[in-house]
Amino acid sequence: MTEQPHQHRANTKLKQQNKPFKSKHLTKSSLRDKAKGKVERVSVKQQSTRGFSNKTDRRNTAKLLQLKKREELFRKTKIFDGKDGTPKVVAVVALCPDVSSDDAVAKLFASVDQVPANKGAVLMTTDRFKQKLQFIPLQRNYIDIMDAAKVADFLLFVMSAVEEVDKFGEMILSGIQSQGVPSVMATISNLESTPAKKHSDIKKSLLSFTNHFFPEETKVHALDNTTETVNLLRMVAN
Repeated sequence: MTEQPHQHRANTKLKQQNKPFKSKHLTKSSLRDKAKGKVERVSVKQQSTRGFSNKTDRRNTAKLLQLKKREELFRKTKIFDGKDGTPKVVAVVALCPDVSSDDAVAKLFASVDQVPANKGAVLMTTDRFKQKLQFIPLQRNYIDIMDAAKVADFLLFVMSAVEEVDKFGEMILSGIQSQGVPSVMATISNLESTPAKKHSDIKKSLLSFTNHFFPEETKVHALDNTTETVNLLRMVAN
């Protein structure tokens, strides 16, 4: 039996098939389809860096917002107007160890020929200003002072002409500055115990110190001076 020679028959069904081209980059239409219904997420870190660049800007903005809200409240309600209105609350804070918030309140009352009815929170009513003022002399307790700063209409700082503001006083100022503050006023006690020729320099030095925390302040009121004390009360009452 003879072998038949092998014949290669072309298979017409077999064709070379090349893989379709797939771009590694999505087309515009693919990107649109992929993004349908999705919202771009912004990280917390991005959000925090898009706003204000430093703490000073944030504090200034918070201060302006607080003042704006307060002005709107006063304008709408007029709750402080007149002797029958709600008293303005003034928290008194001693920043130096040799001054007393109670003593400061007593000097404020003395300037309008009055005597505090008691120690602690006390109400001042005078025909001169036609406005009730509620004074809260605070002891040197951090938590109490921070809490009072949240509800007071004014913060009255008492500094000394003899001793510098100590670390506790600076801590109080930093804490109040960071949490947001009501209107503040700076005062000085014990000025009469120093030479008269040094009074101006002492007040300038304390004003410079105060401006480090509250740049808007323009004056340090002497509690030993009746004229300055009355002017301070007038500013609070108006």
